[in-house]
Amino acid sequence: MQIKVFFKASVGITEELQLLLDQLTESGMEYSLFDVEESEAAASAEALDIVDTPAVVVTRADGAPVHIWQHSLPQASQVGMALGRI
Repeated sequence: MQIKVFFKASVGITEELQLLLDQLTESGMEYSLFDVEESEAAASAEALDIVDTPAVVVTRADGAPVHIWQHSLPQASQVGMALGRI
């Protein structure tokens, strides 16, 4: 499973998103950041139907989404549950 975090560099990482990223790190959950203003990340976001950022996606190893949060960010515990950790 993977955690993908989509954001816009022009907006930056908000305090709320930084808090979530810190909590994920503290919980030992690794994530990848994707700037949707870059073409490759934009294509990934489009494939996952991401229309708003920031967005957090938990995917299986094959890239299929397990859970998608957009419009509002999840709690780190919700991400952990999607990963099957809790």
